[in-house]
Amino acid sequence: AAGMPAAAAAAASAAEPGLLTKLHTYVQISPQLGVLAERLGLKRLVPVAVDRAMCEIITPIVERSVTIACMTTYELVTKDYANDPDESRLRAAAHLMVSSLAGSLALVTCKEPLRVSLGSQLKMMLQPSMDPATLAQAVELLVNDNLDLGCTIIERAATDKAVRDIDKSLAQAYEARVAARQRNVDFYRRSLMEQQQQGAAFPAALPDSLKPKPGNPAQQRVYEDYGRLPRGVHPLPRGYPEGGAPPGSPLQAGMEGAPGAVPDRPESRLPEGTLHGAALIEGLMTWTAAADSAVNAALQRDANTSWEACASELAPVLGQFKEMLGGEDVTLFCAKRIIRRTWEYLSKVHASLHAEALALCVAAMGGPDSLGARRICSELTSFWVQINSEAKLNRDVAEALIRKGLLLLPEVDAYLAKLLLQTRTQALGDFAVLLARAVKDGLAGYADVSMSLELLGKLSAAAGSNEAILQLLNAARQSSRARAALRAGLPDLAGLKDKQDPPGFHQQVAQLFEDFARRAMANPEEKLHAPFVAQLRTAGLLNLDDVTDRMLRILVELAVNHCLQSEAPTTRPDGTQAPGPLSFLAVDPLVKLMVCLVAGHGGGEAFLNRMLAMTVCLLRRDAE
Repeated sequence: AAGMPAAAAAAASAAEPGLLTKLHTYVQISPQLGVLAERLGLKRLVPVAVDRAMCEIITPIVERSVTIACMTTYELVTKDYANDPDESRLRAAAHLMVSSLAGSLALVTCKEPLRVSLGSQLKMMLQPSMDPATLAQAVELLVNDNLDLGCTIIERAATDKAVRDIDKSLAQAYEARVAARQRNVDFYRRSLMEQQQQGAAFPAALPDSLKPKPGNPAQQRVYEDYGRLPRGVHPLPRGYPEGGAPPGSPLQAGMEGAPGAVPDRPESRLPEGTLHGAALIEGLMTWTAAADSAVNAALQRDANTSWEACASELAPVLGQFKEMLGGEDVTLFCAKRIIRRTWEYLSKVHASLHAEALALCVAAMGGPDSLGARRICSELTSFWVQINSEAKLNRDVAEALIRKGLLLLPEVDAYLAKLLLQTRTQALGDFAVLLARAVKDGLAGYADVSMSLELLGKLSAAAGSNEAILQLLNAARQSSRARAALRAGLPDLAGLKDKQDPPGFHQQVAQLFEDFARRAMANPEEKLHAPFVAQLRTAGLLNLDDVTDRMLRILVELAVNHCLQSEAPTTRPDGTQAPGPLSFLAVDPLVKLMVCLVAGHGGGEAFLNRMLAMTVCLLRRDAE
């Protein structure tokens, strides 16, 4: 290949004589690119890009893979075949093992670097002729179609070089066996004698049943199995021939047992009339222009207009977008184009239009629970994480996406919590408040964004002047618990569904619990605590009615919340946050109080059953 360094060219040419000179016959051009492929001459440009991409990475990958494979193979075969007089068995075992190891290592090492390098080469070649949005989609298609071709060439280069290098390393072992046979010397007995004279622990110290023996079939099968290990990459990437099946691999020509052709995954059939290829790209460009024109017209009439005010006006625009959706590949392609536009236009109307369009893509994939919908949400969330500006924290866009359930909130939560630990800006705080409001309004569960909200609560408590935020967080928890109780089908008792306790009741129970905790710590040997139990009876808390259930619920919540809030995060050696130890100072007094009431004051089985039922209900509620 022109311009390829000598070492890289030698490594690549080892894959198949003349392969690089015929690379243009093996590259694949997706039919989705249609007339763009002809206009840009992709059949001429893509082989050059593949050639240059391999040039950048092939030498270090092949050298490293071959070195590791040869060292490992040499140590093993020289032990397993130490006393075998047949050099052909030694050579066959070495070839099988070293080719498998080198090829597998090369595949694992080269795939991502080759993806990045090939993408860069294609972007550099095509950038002058295409707009950025179309360029990104075209490059992605071309890289996916031709990545396995480059990986297969690098794999074959590594295996061929490994076979040559291991033969050089074992040359003396081969010659020793040939020389012994020419002199009619028993190589097996001579090798054992030499090992005993040298005091070698292997294999002399092994029992006879475990000593290496010439021609051991079981031992040979171990090495033959290396040749049966799957590589994980087809000989050639999936193709698009008119007959529907890809050609056989040029790299497997002449290989024993290699199939002439590799079965391909059939492409999903598109509904009749669905756009694809260049027509799809042009249709999307036309649609985005029409959508922008319609939104801008609405904003010119009223800059503060809402989505609800102009939804009927923009309904035909969404109808046109829905007509373009077809098979899974087309829908995913359209969704990616919308995702890349989502944070470019930050008005409420633009944000809602993009969210509605993505919701149409999710519906076309089979609904929110389908695998295709999960792919769209994953693409959207990954794109959000990678945005390097504060535009990602825009409230209007986030609200629109959350309302449609398009963001993977646990991933957003983990990323936002990490940012809040590293830096505390107003924008990050506002975004966390937005998540809290989403939980309060029923758009998200508390568990989905718990890390960010807990951090927000701690930061607000430390500031001492954010009572409104603390009240919002408390309301979000209560709202999430109430919804969880409804989903779990919990009984309508003790405020599990309706947290409206009698005024002052929560403070009364908390004060009594704090009093008991002090008594238990001051006198740990006391079992009955008669004066305290008398207080509970006087207050009417032990009548085994709804008031008792409310008291039990509040006691458990107080103990659990105290335990969770006691956690102080620690820092791992790599600088990341790790969960710290928990304090059970509130849980222990709760257990003592329950034992006291059940065993010491006649609560018995009835009170125990009530306590266990309440605990189970709370577990189910919080699990939801």
